[in-house]
Amino acid sequence: MIEDDANASYDNRSEKTDEDIKALLDQAIRGAQNYDDTELSSKRTTAMQYYRGDMPDVPSQEGRSSVVSRDVSVVIGWMLPGIIRTFTQSGRMVKFEPVQPQDEPAADQASDYINHKFLKDNDGYRILYSSIHDALLMGNGVIKAWWDDTPEFETYIYSGLTQEQLALLLDDDSVEILAQDSVTEELADPNNPEQPMELELFDVKLKREKKQTGLRFAAVEPENFLMDKESTTIEDSRFVAQRDTVTKSSLVEMGFDRDVIDSLPTDVNSTFEEESLVRDNDSINFYDTADDSSQMVELYECYIKMDVDGDGVSETVKALYAGQSGAGELLDWEIWEDDYPFVDIPCEPVPHSFDAQSIADQTMDLQRIKTVLQRQMLDNVYAHNNPQMEVEEGAVLNTDSITSPKYGQPIIKRRGSQPIVYRDTPFVADKALMAIQSVDQEIERRTGVSRQTMALDPDSLQNQTATAVNAQKDASYSKVELVARNMAELGFRTLFRKALRLIVKHQDRAEVIRLRGNWVEMDPRVWNSSMDCTVNTGLGTGSRERDIAALQQTLGLQMNFLDRMQQQSLVEQGLQMVPKITKTATKIAEASGLKNADDYFINVSPENLQQMAQKLQEAAQQPSPEEKKLQAEMQLEEKRIQLESQKSEMEHQGKMAIEEKRIEQHIVREREQLNADIQTKTHDSNLKAQYQDKEIEAKREADLRDHEIELGRLELDERELNWKI
Repeated sequence: MIEDDANASYDNRSEKTDEDIKALLDQAIRGAQNYDDTELSSKRTTAMQYYRGDMPDVPSQEGRSSVVSRDVSVVIGWMLPGIIRTFTQSGRMVKFEPVQPQDEPAADQASDYINHKFLKDNDGYRILYSSIHDALLMGNGVIKAWWDDTPEFETYIYSGLTQEQLALLLDDDSVEILAQDSVTEELADPNNPEQPMELELFDVKLKREKKQTGLRFAAVEPENFLMDKESTTIEDSRFVAQRDTVTKSSLVEMGFDRDVIDSLPTDVNSTFEEESLVRDNDSINFYDTADDSSQMVELYECYIKMDVDGDGVSETVKALYAGQSGAGELLDWEIWEDDYPFVDIPCEPVPHSFDAQSIADQTMDLQRIKTVLQRQMLDNVYAHNNPQMEVEEGAVLNTDSITSPKYGQPIIKRRGSQPIVYRDTPFVADKALMAIQSVDQEIERRTGVSRQTMALDPDSLQNQTATAVNAQKDASYSKVELVARNMAELGFRTLFRKALRLIVKHQDRAEVIRLRGNWVEMDPRVWNSSMDCTVNTGLGTGSRERDIAALQQTLGLQMNFLDRMQQQSLVEQGLQMVPKITKTATKIAEASGLKNADDYFINVSPENLQQMAQKLQEAAQQPSPEEKKLQAEMQLEEKRIQLESQKSEMEHQGKMAIEEKRIEQHIVREREQLNADIQTKTHDSNLKAQYQDKEIEAKREADLRDHEIELGRLELDERELNWKI
């Protein structure tokens, strides 16, 4: 059985045996094939025939025009470039969107990683072209996305390796020796010429494991995709399968029992299927059956819902079934927990139906009408330009001049015969041409493709204003835009969401990829597998000139908003415009047809925005040029006033210095005069004090003398009294 780590613990298969599962697969495959053969195969075959210009349902008459109108091919050939350009011109087909705040960095990384895996590692352009072409021609394109961990190996042969060189090769764990041989050679020893030295050399055959991408994409041929009739979408289908034709040898290499493989019936039907014949230009490939291992068998990779464990709830089972339905063998099966690997890319979906309308469905009936009209028109032109001649029997001697005329060849008539009469055919080719033009108008109404939109046909622009031409172009492009939108929203969006879930679930290591010139490490294991995505359909379906003009106008408005915000000092709002301006510039580069438009612009990180905020704040604080000029004039005026003030101050200081000098001299004179007066007064005071002192001394002496006299008198009086006594 196929081993699956997620289901390694499941080993209870008693409820459904291998025979039960085989019986259910037989029934499901038979029902899906009957539905495909009876309702879808004939439509696809007819569409491919009309695309190639083979119209077996409109046979031409012998001897008449057999021209075939190629309207299906022309319309698809015109729509296909615009739709593919929608998805590929930017180099980033899908953009994942975060569903939680912490998903912001992972969403951007997942966008780059999935785009790289699809477009670079899996030849995404070829897958895209094939699936879109199938959708336009047959209504539904099918893409398969799956995780392939099957190792692949490359074989190398080395000769003449030394022991050290061999050891260096074997140091790689991914290298395995398949065969080895050694030889011994004698070499001259420069140190001892007489004694040669022996050197052992090795011849080895090595097997090296190639680096695997894991995530794989492939476009599936519509005739090899099967599903049950009742389903309207692949996701809701009870049974889906991919049919392939492989050799018995490849099945044995896959590890299946050889006895079982040898008993499988050889595929003899797929080679003769009508679709295969049309696709291979009606060539039948007969395989050499002399070698049993080269015999081809049908292999069905089936996904079916059934109750395996008997709990009443259906599980999804993946099974490999080899051989024709009813006569094949169940090779292996497992419980499947991933999504169905198939995705439908519809052209014009029909509500409540899986089978979508194609461009061929809308133009095949008109191609039949145009083919008949063109044949009739050319037959009429031939008949009118080469009228029938009525000739009397035996009248013309050289009959080859009538039956096989040559330029300038004379007609030799018998003498007396009747003249040759020309039966003119009425010219009605112009009426047929008018009818063809009417059919072309109907094709335009159905598909949107017309001469007005095909490379600006000069004849279609006569007597028309530019507004009228643009209106016609926009109306035509709207049809192509709708088809591209159907494919993006109903097909590729589902494809890339499945791809993200596969990578997050199965990727077991980080991977380094080259992105925009730099090597970046991606680790999908930490991403949110539930992130939503948007497929790029914003540009491409219209004309480049219209897209670029609209984007340039938008860029001008954004720059005006940024200038207004800067003038109003709205720094934060201005920063919010920076990523939008970068995005618009990137879209202009994409619309111009440049690949990897991100290479032309700098990726502005949050740190850069913070630095820009600081610079904008500093710039907001700085004056404008007018303010700077006014400030300079004011500074000049202030300096002039300052100089005049300094001059006046200096003049005033000079005058003040002179006045101060004069005052100082006056003060000196006054001080000297005062000192002189003081000295004079002091001298006078001293003299006066001396005079007064002398007067006081004289008075004191006089008083003393008077006192002495009085004492003397008193003594006399006392003596006199005493005498008297």
